[in-house]
Amino acid sequence: NYSPASLPADFEEWYLSAEQKNPLLQYVKQQIEVSRKEVKLNKAMRFPKFSAGYSLEKTLGQKYQGANIGISIPLWENKNRVKQAKAGVIAAQTREQESQRLFDKRVKRTFGRSRPYGSIRKSCPYSTRTKKTGTETRLVINMY
Repeated sequence: NYSPASLPADFEEWYLSAEQKNPLLQYVKQQIEVSRKEVKLNKAMRFPKFSAGYSLEKTLGQKYQGANIGISIPLWENKNRVKQAKAGVIAAQTREQESQRLFDKRVKRTFGRSRPYGSIRKSCPYSTRTKKTGTETRLVINMY
């Protein structure tokens, strides 16, 4: 009771549609953006931090109060974090390239297999064939 799906005549049209709907590709692209923002954050962490405030302390009849001004200079605190964040961007880009390559391969293979079987593929998203063994006929469904 499913309506038959038709295969597009143009591979590029099908490919772009499948690429936009693929959650793995969307995830790895998002990871690249997250990694780039980590680089910006770690670069900002290199700068000195300034603080100012007021302190008040009361102990057994004595009262201490005053203003505080401070500067924190990160000499070794974030020494390699920018390098680590940049390496994270490169790793995310590599994962994206590998995911894209595997996706391309899978889509081309699926499209290529689908073309000869048009009517079978239109109603069933899996590869189907019949197999005769002795006196019985079996329907074999390959899920890939």
